Amino acid sequence: MIDEATRLAAEAVDGVVPRWSIRASAVEQVAAVVALASEEGLAVVPRGSGKRARSRTSAGARDIVLDVRSMDRIVEDNPDDLTVSVEAGLTAGGLASRLAARRQLLAIDPPGVGFRTLGGLVATAASGPLRARYGTCGICCSVSASFRPTAS
Repeated sequence: MIDEATRLAAEAVDGVVPRWSIRASAVEQVAAVVALASEEGLAVVPRGSGKRARSRTSAGARDIVLDVRSMDRIVEDNPDDLTVSVEAGLTAGGLASRLAARRQLLAIDPPGVGFRTLGGLVATAASGPLRARYGTCGICCSVSASFRPTAS
């Protein structure tokens, strides 16, 4: 957890400095942060590479920046089915390199794709010229985990 003011300034989203920045390295940690934020009425802004860091929360609400860059693993890979399950912090460039080694293509090509996280690409519905042939992130990717806190 980062709580030092100068370090938090680097985590600003839309020019608003968060109260806390938390780097998650597992799905369980993300779930715990989201549950706590829900209980406390805190706004959570996810962050991957930060290339397109913008918030969809109300103006001024940036309590927690949840950094998922450490969640960069390939969870399951089925080359025969042409499917791969990854964590949100894996960069598109990292996945594309792995696929290229076996002559497969990651058909997502928005600007800066090599350095952007797959979670960020899906969240922003990013696309590039390849969308005309293969579709957008929404068509090429499916999100397998979502976190919705429930009332107790």
